Amino acid sequence: MIAKTLLTAIMAFGLGVAGAEEIKVAPILQKSLNYSSGKCGNALEMTGASRLAFKPDRINPAGGTIEAIVNLKAAPEKAFVYLFSVGNNAPLWFFGGIENGNLAFMFRKKADGGKYEYYAVLKSPSGIKTGEWTHLAFVWGFKKEKECIMQIYVNGKAVVEKFDQSTGTQWGAADENFCIGCSSAGAAPALNGMIDELRVSNYPKKPSEIKLAYQEMLSGKPPAVEKGTLLLLHFDGTDEGTASSEAGIIPPEETAKLSEQVLNEIYPE
Repeated sequence: MIAKTLLTAIMAFGLGVAGAEEIKVAPILQKSLNYSSGKCGNALEMTGASRLAFKPDRINPAGGTIEAIVNLKAAPEKAFVYLFSVGNNAPLWFFGGIENGNLAFMFRKKADGGKYEYYAVLKSPSGIKTGEWTHLAFVWGFKKEKECIMQIYVNGKAVVEKFDQSTGTQWGAADENFCIGCSSAGAAPALNGMIDELRVSNYPKKPSEIKLAYQEMLSGKPPAVEKGTLLLLHFDGTDEGTASSEAGIIPPEETAKLSEQVLNEIYPE
């Protein structure tokens, strides 16, 4: 669990604060987890009964990046394969994974009366190969309504991206847990495969940062805790993670500036 003495530091906006410390982050749910040889040390090997969940404050809904190295054992037999999720689609659903064989990223929340406060869906034209390690990254960033960033990267390259989405800026009071490799709703089976080196950041990363992370994976170098790291899981025989004491939830107006930096790198003047 996070030490009480660090709670104040965690709430600070962390991209420019000095003196970051690594802190431990314990899951709130773990079940049927196994470990085997991965891409960088050991990896989490999941079966249909596996469950791993953290508090939803490990995710910044206004903007963030989730990176992971994934190895699917076989082609998906179910419509949805969960790499991460929050909620159960009523009213909230934050999902990244595979839908009907294609990579997908969904971000939506219903308000009273069934109307959507925000709704964003991103699907790639293809999936990923089975039986080999693949570096994936999911990026999102709030600018203003209908001008938000959503991207999916495969092995350091963006395979699909949109900049006209509505992603929202905060969770609701009764949100579900942040689940890895399984559905937070608990109904769907877990990932049939392995996950290694999962890192969650509190801001949308630029393409150059994603490319660097992929290159480090190729060299076998595990990712490190950065200033904006909300959760880093090495899976080297434990489901406990680490984070930066500087990594708090960034305000939407600050995330908008960071999202603009992503766009400027993609479309330089």
